[in-house]
Amino acid sequence: RLSPYSSSLGNYLASGYVDGSVKIWDASISEQNDHAIIRKQKLHAEKVTSVAFSPRNPNIFVSVGYDEQLQLLDIHSKPTEVNLSVDVNQRLTSVSFHENGVNCAVGTVEGNILMYDLRNTRYPIVQVTAHNPNPINMLAFQVNSTV
Repeated sequence: RLSPYSSSLGNYLASGYVDGSVKIWDASISEQNDHAIIRKQKLHAEKVTSVAFSPRNPNIFVSVGYDEQLQLLDIHSKPTEVNLSVDVNQRLTSVSFHENGVNCAVGTVEGNILMYDLRNTRYPIVQVTAHNPNPINMLAFQVNSTV
């Protein structure tokens, strides 16, 4: 018998697709759950390249894509709603949430890293030319841990 997997934040799994759509899955492992899709929505005009959940709120989700958009939404909001859309003006390849749940870094095709404060997304708070002219394939913040 399988016991349910439960994390402190949730049991969701996100996937992004070439057509610009995302799916949020209930990934709880149990005999009663068939891994149901709880949300399916087209968020981008082009390929979705990366997705991430907030480390502070399991219902907050971000996605980025080649359409130069960072999209943030509450997965329990209305299916037609996007809670925040940021036009980055560069094709995006990767995204990572900081553990504070407020800052988010995105990588670009041009090799730039931009960090945003999601409370005020008018401009990035940090912009670094990290790997020009090559794309940033993956980003990850170090998790602060105490021993």
